[in-house]
Amino acid sequence: MAQTSSDERLVLAHSRLYQQTTDRVAKWATEYWSSLGSWRDEDIEKFVARVVPVIQAGQKQVADLTNSYLSGIARLNGVAAGEAVYLPLAELRGVTLDEVYRRPAVSTYSALSEGKTLSEAVAIGRNRLDATVRLDTQMAQVRTAHARLSTDKRVNGYQRILGIGEVCLLCSLASTQRYSRGNLMPIHARCKCTVAPIYGGSPIGQVINEKRYTEINTAIADAKERGVTLRSVEVREHGEYGPVLTWKGQSFDGPDDVT
Repeated sequence: MAQTSSDERLVLAHSRLYQQTTDRVAKWATEYWSSLGSWRDEDIEKFVARVVPVIQAGQKQVADLTNSYLSGIARLNGVAAGEAVYLPLAELRGVTLDEVYRRPAVSTYSALSEGKTLSEAVAIGRNRLDATVRLDTQMAQVRTAHARLSTDKRVNGYQRILGIGEVCLLCSLASTQRYSRGNLMPIHARCKCTVAPIYGGSPIGQVINEKRYTEINTAIADAKERGVTLRSVEVREHGEYGPVLTWKGQSFDGPDDVT
């Protein structure tokens, strides 16, 4: 996508709305977790029953935002907006959200069994909950975008757009690359990125932002982070999330290594 100021404003607006939605849902869920006062099995059942519908509502809002954003980008590029796509969001992971949102309690109980205090164990569960919420809204965004773009022959590929504020080095490096139309954008825990389609029939190279790629690698060299380049980034398959960005050699156990 050859970005114009209008494109850039729309991308920025979408990124801001997506992050605000994610932050709002994560804040509500983690504050509710901390307010429970008791984290026994019966408390967790009540927690799950209340939190899952909120997560689903957040995912639906993110899907709405993503559909609206992609339609706007299409119109700005002079093509008709495609049909909105709504996936069965509750099934994105391949396991039920009831199971997923019991996992913070599992982390809490494990921490207690290791001798952590209750407050420390609850904080560990809260951290896992925060990461889980953010992954679920990110999956709603990425899977919706993929469903729309992967079959649109007017799209030549897409690029990764970095989120607002501080972003990780993994995403910074990956954002210099072009993704083919049919590839699902890899994500990772607390990823804030979004996608922008590249319209047109002309082939483009793999590196679509040479200047930023050079700047990133120069910054890495200046910081003396030896050997970290785009070749250090690896995309691996996760049993629930799909493609995940990792560093080469990073511990990753596959389908069982879940948030």
